[in-house]
Amino acid sequence: MTAVDDPALAVEPPHVGIGTALVLAVGGVVLGLFGGFLQAWTVTVGGIAVPVGLILVLATLVAVVRALVHAFSTRRAGVAFFAGWVIVSVVLAVPTPGGDIVIALNTLALVYLFGGVIIGSMAANLPARLGTRP
Repeated sequence: MTAVDDPALAVEPPHVGIGTALVLAVGGVVLGLFGGFLQAWTVTVGGIAVPVGLILVLATLVAVVRALVHAFSTRRAGVAFFAGWVIVSVVLAVPTPGGDIVIALNTLALVYLFGGVIIGSMAANLPARLGTRP
């Protein structure tokens, strides 16, 4: 008999309640704050500007969202984190009353915002376990 067959040895994933969702959303807020500033970092290689910051932040977003979905075995965990990232990213893209803006209106920033929304929502909405159901 294996651990999968024995109900006494089965480990139930943690529950995603309001408190857990808020903590996960704060994690998304932190990534959004760092990402808002980091996404503009580029490295020039052979005359071509490579958006290292953009790639790093979006890869981190997808990796964390998928890890949360798998760890909690529910999409809610990934959606909570992703929602925190989206809210902060949108706020940083809106000009302040003084005219300051963190995420400028350029191609790199638009790829960051729209690409992040698309791949982040895809990562959050994939099921925790892909494949056939038992």
